[in-house]
Amino acid sequence: MNLSTGTLSLILGMGVISMALAGWIFVYYLMKKKLLDDSRIDRLVSLGQWVIASVAIVITGYIVSNSFKEREQQIKELEFFDNYVATVTQAATATEVWLK
Repeated sequence: MNLSTGTLSLILGMGVISMALAGWIFVYYLMKKKLLDDSRIDRLVSLGQWVIASVAIVITGYIVSNSFKEREQQIKELEFFDNYVATVTQAATATEVWLK
């Protein structure tokens, strides 16, 4: 399996975000069944804010950063390939002239 850096970052980021959402759903379930004290709800709200502010924003920035780096690498590869094609074309032309 050949994954690009941006795709791998996206998958990992979506995994972390989905785990956070699963945790929130579990807490909601506990609140609905009255298995969770009302005094602990404030702590869970602050934890949710931390997850959104710290984890999700950082992962999103990392995904965007990796996408730009990968695009820059692709541009360099295309430039190298362009130089390679020019060199091969020039060599083929020189060979044709020499054979005639």
